[in-house]
Amino acid sequence: MQPKPQMYHELLDGSDNPESNDGSYKTPEELADIFSRSTLAWMTPMITKGTKQSLVFEDIPRLSKERSPSVVSAKFQRNWQDEVNSGQPSLIRAILRTYWVNIALR
Repeated sequence: MQPKPQMYHELLDGSDNPESNDGSYKTPEELADIFSRSTLAWMTPMITKGTKQSLVFEDIPRLSKERSPSVVSAKFQRNWQDEVNSGQPSLIRAILRTYWVNIALR
């Protein structure tokens, strides 16, 4: 029986992969220039590989710490709670407040 491959995603117990905690790993998106980011050209190597063979989990780049599910979820939960407390909650507004930087940079 082969051992399971190392997976680079948030673990079910809520802890992150220790390799990503030291801050030395930069995602392909973080290394990309403004043109590559706006056109998603930084994804070309993965897309090219995917056209030639089936991708496996390890072929998909890790997320940066600020895009990890725990960070994004906590930010959305704060924004949603602010909306609920406002008396007129808007899901669209909560989503925009959570992702406005990503939307603006695209």
